[in-house]
Amino acid sequence: MMCCGAKWLLVMAALAFSCSAPTERERELRLTRQAVQAAFESPGVEIRYNPVECECPPFEAKIGERWIRVKILVGPNPNVPVEKFVEQNDQELRRGFTGSYMVPMELENRSERTCPNGTIYFEASVLPRGEP
Repeated sequence: MMCCGAKWLLVMAALAFSCSAPTERERELRLTRQAVQAAFESPGVEIRYNPVECECPPFEAKIGERWIRVKILVGPNPNVPVEKFVEQNDQELRRGFTGSYMVPMELENRSERTCPNGTIYFEASVLPRGEP
């Protein structure tokens, strides 16, 4: 049985830990979210096809100086399944194209996701050319 002083100390310790400053990862995630939002509000986003062995999406968007994983939900032609867009990029990669290109993209609302390995990614749609 605990005395009142010990209970009070436990409550204060719990409050202190729950109100503590954000961790480095939390700060990094907040900055990443802000940078992603700003980048997707610009007329174009630089993307590259860079598949990995894990279950993360194969595309990345350049956000500032960093490449952030992005899952493309709709390709540049809404009448063509996004799988075709992935297949075209996969063929280009096999032919040796490892560059990137600018595309107009729209960030999906509440699109932040996490790969099984903990890598953060976002969901977006490539807009047809000429649609800001």
